[in-house]
Amino acid sequence: MAVNHVRGEIRYLRPKPSIAATIKPGTVLFKGKPWDQYDQNSGISGIAYLFKNGCPPAPYEVSGGFAPDWSRIVLHGPAPVRQKEGCEVVDYSEESPNATLVFDAQAD
Repeated sequence: MAVNHVRGEIRYLRPKPSIAATIKPGTVLFKGKPWDQYDQNSGISGIAYLFKNGCPPAPYEVSGGFAPDWSRIVLHGPAPVRQKEGCEVVDYSEESPNATLVFDAQAD
């Protein structure tokens, strides 16, 4: 991942081979307000995106901050649940594996 605190973005830098057909390098995973990367108490909030091959990204609200220190970002929010055989979002779930996002922060 590429974390850019000034732009308030987290992008895929090198997607894993298992998701490379759906997600290209540079794809935005999170977009929010800029944050202070050196302030452990800095809240981070914005829109994350859930991806499914052949479907448009599904946006959802997440918020969080640094944990346990400024080198890791943890965001949480109810993640979209899509139709099993389609793209439509039919629900949002706190139990989804996509409801908690963890990123190792790197200055760019």
